Amino acid sequence: MKLAETLVVAGFSMILIGAGTFFPKAVVASASFSATFVIVAGSVMAALVCREPSRAAWRGFAFFATTYSVFAVLIGDVYSAVNSQFGIAAQPPRPALITSYLLAWAYDRIGHPEIWTSGGSRVPSLHLLRVREAIPSGLEVSTYDAFMNIGHCLFTVWMGLVGGWIGRRLNDGEAMEA
Repeated sequence: MKLAETLVVAGFSMILIGAGTFFPKAVVASASFSATFVIVAGSVMAALVCREPSRAAWRGFAFFATTYSVFAVLIGDVYSAVNSQFGIAAQPPRPALITSYLLAWAYDRIGHPEIWTSGGSRVPSLHLLRVREAIPSGLEVSTYDAFMNIGHCLFTVWMGLVGGWIGRRLNDGEAMEA
């Protein structure tokens, strides 16, 4: 990965941070997921067509970003789709990744709209990660869900950068041994 590509990813990260902080809405979450999908798909294409040494970095980016995305974003959607086909009324499992807890903590600290029950008591967003059954119907969680989706898109890109760095280092190590 070259400096220009890294700067594009860094710029995209800054846009996601701003969007998640100041405008966590469903349309922004959808746009960030779509942009993240394009970046990850582009990294897969680059891993297939680039020549060494950048191929190793793109392979690492594609592997780490795809793996994180599957675990953090897509598993809940697949779970819901399969359960609806079989008539099972269960919520998707919340991701057990540490980044989910970090995002829930950040949601509370940034000062987004607090989540309140119909009885008037405040629910910290960290408690929503621990819910294993359906989230109670009296809670307004659309801003929280959008914030979490935007945050997981951001972490997908960052995991890709870590994977690209690891791929490049492993490739450089092999080149030195040869």
